[in-house]
Amino acid sequence: MKVIVLYGEGNDNILSQYVTFSQIIDEQRKKYGPTRKAVEATIDICMNKNVLKDYLTERKVEVMDIMTALFDQEEVTRRYVIQERQEAVMENRNAIASELLALGVLSFEDISKVTGLTLAEVKAVTCSPGL
Repeated sequence: MKVIVLYGEGNDNILSQYVTFSQIIDEQRKKYGPTRKAVEATIDICMNKNVLKDYLTERKVEVMDIMTALFDQEEVTRRYVIQERQEAVMENRNAIASELLALGVLSFEDISKVTGLTLAEVKAVTCSPGL
């Protein structure tokens, strides 16, 4: 999603500074990934540009910890989504294999080729409850 943010001109406006901070962190994430190095670089750049300088000077460690925790949470969420998708794909393959086995027109080998399951996984479907 893209959002157009309207904010005042100049670096004295806190909203303007926050938007600048957000742009800089995005650039650094592209460069270093969601890492502590990206956060450190962002803070250094912002302080050199006088963006949120007072706040970052007082709370550098806190900002580092918060941003790193956000990156960690994003990674945990990303991995969870990937795992859920993989499980859904596997369930779908098992369901297809089960249906094909019930029809009784294909061999285990052919079902393996169609579903992408290993021969052992196809044979395991035959042992599943409900068949």
